[in-house]
Amino acid sequence: MSNRNHDKLHGLIGPGKIIVDGSFVPLTGAGTVDATKVTGLGFGYAPVKGVMALITPPQNNPIPLSTPGIVRTGTGLYTITFEDPYLEVVSFRCDLAVAAAGSALRAVPVEPITGTSTANTAPTITIVILNGATPTDAAASQRVHFHAVFRDSTTRYQKP
Repeated sequence: MSNRNHDKLHGLIGPGKIIVDGSFVPLTGAGTVDATKVTGLGFGYAPVKGVMALITPPQNNPIPLSTPGIVRTGTGLYTITFEDPYLEVVSFRCDLAVAAAGSALRAVPVEPITGTSTANTAPTITIVILNGATPTDAAASQRVHFHAVFRDSTTRYQKP
């Protein structure tokens, strides 16, 4: 499935688990996520001359039906599309880092997760920033951190 050179992680039960961590600065309104304020690899960004940038998939892209990156799709709503196909998302979590004064806002994952166990397609996970139960754009100086664990192996599972 994945064609990345992953570090060997210790303490994971089961083979073929891939962890992708990252963060981005959410928008205070409509617009495009600032690539220079994105951290992490595996979801469409890479350093170019020392600065993070949204990359264009190569012509031999293993996931031609997906476009990796982070996109604001509505008020407080963001989709993260990953670079590689995976069999399933084992877990996903996100947090909203706020200024020292605090905030009533929080970031939560949205179901369903799409694009798993599908040929030539990478998973897409949606995050929403909420104030109570209402989707809300972020305030200035906030950052969304996320952590995804993918299963990339059919070992110990019935093969699809």
